[in-house]
Amino acid sequence: MRTEGTYRISTGERGGRSTRWVKIDGAWKIVRPAGAPARGGGAGRFVEEKDVPAGAETMTSTSYIRSETYVTRGAPDRGALKPTGKGFEVEPITHPNEVFAGEAFKFRLLNDGRPIPGVAFSIAKAGDAYAETRYASNGKSDAAGAASVTFEQPGVYVLQAGYPARVEGATEPTPRSTNYTLTFEVTR
Repeated sequence: MRTEGTYRISTGERGGRSTRWVKIDGAWKIVRPAGAPARGGGAGRFVEEKDVPAGAETMTSTSYIRSETYVTRGAPDRGALKPTGKGFEVEPITHPNEVFAGEAFKFRLLNDGRPIPGVAFSIAKAGDAYAETRYASNGKSDAAGAASVTFEQPGVYVLQAGYPARVEGATEPTPRSTNYTLTFEVTR
């Protein structure tokens, strides 16, 4: 960092797991690759690759991952907060390096630069894995894609959200989904 200001540190959108699906008798099932270990549960959700009917309708769904944080040298600025406009991301309204205990952290959830309503998110406090009581906050974006959370305690927090959300019992798999995390610090 040669100049003062705020910088975004991002993995970028990275391809994650791909899953092959097949439609059999009107229902989508996950194709288990040859040699893959059988796991318990999910009876009826899987079909072995060798059992995929010739000519059956298939598709591949891919999950993507994006993790970000912001660092500031000197005075914070807003240049790095501008959304990329590509994929699922969080647009901080409150500067992530100026989140204070007792004050709201405001943000919007976007997909391809457009606000998306009703997206679930969760926030956990880093380092709470072995704590007797863990901090957890869950919410959803409003009609304008916006959300707000107020933290009572300082510390490092991780916001997680996925889009589109996995819908249990969905009739068709989603061809693309993204899991996003934002790590930030709440100060006094």
